[in-house]
Amino acid sequence: MIKSVSLLSHLNASNSQVGLQEACKQFETIFAYQLLKVMGESIGEGFMGEGLSGDFYKDMLFMAVAENVADDDGLGIAEMLKNQIVKTQGEEGES
Repeated sequence: MIKSVSLLSHLNASNSQVGLQEACKQFETIFAYQLLKVMGESIGEGFMGEGLSGDFYKDMLFMAVAENVADDDGLGIAEMLKNQIVKTQGEEGES
């Protein structure tokens, strides 16, 4: 499940590398969720039912799939983002 900002902040304060990795993974989860949500708009209403309950179940499905994708580094966005942040921090430290 997506963690709160305060939990990520605490994790970052105690171990910045783990905090950065977790924040990047959460970003990948949200990105994958948004991708799935947009793609899910092409699915007919009969797939999960109509109305609010169908929308709720689709949302839950998309979030579960997005979390699994991010946990397995499916898109690789978390790793690329982490590497870019570390590289940028290193360049700022050299200035």
